[in-house]
Amino acid sequence: MWDKLARRERLVLSVGLIAIVAIVLLQFAIEPYVAARKKLTKTIRTQETILREMRALSAAYGEIKEGEAAMHSAIARRDPAFTLFAGVEKKAAAAGVRPYIRSMHPARKPISGGYAESSLEVALERITLRQLTAFLQAIEASEDMIRVRRLTVRKGSDNPQYLSVTTLLVTLERDQAGAQP
Repeated sequence: MWDKLARRERLVLSVGLIAIVAIVLLQFAIEPYVAARKKLTKTIRTQETILREMRALSAAYGEIKEGEAAMHSAIARRDPAFTLFAGVEKKAAAAGVRPYIRSMHPARKPISGGYAESSLEVALERITLRQLTAFLQAIEASEDMIRVRRLTVRKGSDNPQYLSVTTLLVTLERDQAGAQP
């Protein structure tokens, strides 16, 4: 059949056949390859971003675990009979503000891991800024892991040199009712 066609007809059929093969090849081989490669490149970029985020989260998690280990170590080193109330009272006496304490209200809230968060609201009246600074430094610098969660300072009504202070102090303690870690 091919031999019976004229040269011009063979040329048209050859060009047509080549065009059809090229279109089929483009449609079913090259375009899917390019689309798959583009999708793969996008997936790789997304996965690289996720990997960077996971590395950052892993580093942050490592820091948190180190902090947790330091916290466990500090609690283990602390006197087993330690209480926040007595610890703050001792720090207040050392800072010279014990006579200015108007009230101390303790609270305790169990948290996970065999620990409880102890808090103590301390109200101080007629203290100077220097005395307040000494008291807060004694609290924060101690090995007992006592931290200031809230601090409210007001000028004294009768003399602006004196301050009225309310502070909420917190620490973690072993929860005798809970399980030990």
